[in-house]
Amino acid sequence: ALGANAPCLIYNKEIFDKAGVNYPADTWTWEDLEKKANEIKTRLGIIGVNSIIRDYNDFEVFARERDESIYGRNNKVGFTQETLEDFLILGQRMITTGGMESMKVTMEFRSNEENTPYTHGKTAMMFLWSNKIVGVKKTLGKDSEIMIYPGPNSYSKGMYIKPSLFFCIAKTSKHQEQAGKFLNFFTNNIKANLILDAERGIPVFSKVRKALSENADSQNKKIFEFMNQLSKLANNPMDRNFPVEDREVKVIMRNIMEEVGLCRISAKEGAKKIIQQWEKVLSK
Repeated sequence: ALGANAPCLIYNKEIFDKAGVNYPADTWTWEDLEKKANEIKTRLGIIGVNSIIRDYNDFEVFARERDESIYGRNNKVGFTQETLEDFLILGQRMITTGGMESMKVTMEFRSNEENTPYTHGKTAMMFLWSNKIVGVKKTLGKDSEIMIYPGPNSYSKGMYIKPSLFFCIAKTSKHQEQAGKFLNFFTNNIKANLILDAERGIPVFSKVRKALSENADSQNKKIFEFMNQLSKLANNPMDRNFPVEDREVKVIMRNIMEEVGLCRISAKEGAKKIIQQWEKVLSK
């Protein structure tokens, strides 16, 4: 593994201060997120948070908090229609009230975390992977504060740490020794990792992690602190049973979530369509 990362919520302290709204806390529920996002929108005219209905990444934490998962055993859907419907209702409602960004904005800035409304100071909070915060700072020009996802049961069930990227050497490679030396350099060499600067996750080797934390700027120090705390408090490991059809069904969820976010269909209809189409693909 090149590094480790985790899903997180980042926020702009200055916007919260201007709005007179309390900062996100590890005791926040999803209802607190909605309430505070709407307050920021009402008081400042600034969007409270980026979209949560983009694909299954944010929903995964929501489902895990209810003892569910993206996939169950034997290539089955791991969540109930009720849980997905509740999540989509929340997202659709927040879009309608203006506390969450519109689906049109979500679609425009998908997979472009370094150039979103948040990075230009136009949104107060943003859900993303922890390793991407470094790129966000380059555009925002200042640190973001980092918090876990809303709960309940965020630490005990919802949150998790995962490998950010993997390296591998092909068994059939004619240059296994040279490849091994390269991977050792890439993952274990302190100078190389100082250049990479944890942009692809917190290093897995303790000596490299220690060297980076000692030389880190203020933003990276916050990322290291967040990951260290998460490693102590997150008790539920990442799910491992993702099938080969994962990419296909993720696109299905994204497309139907867009319909829900654009209010072309109801949350109930969207949840039903997603499960029906997932079951069809996963049963092949």
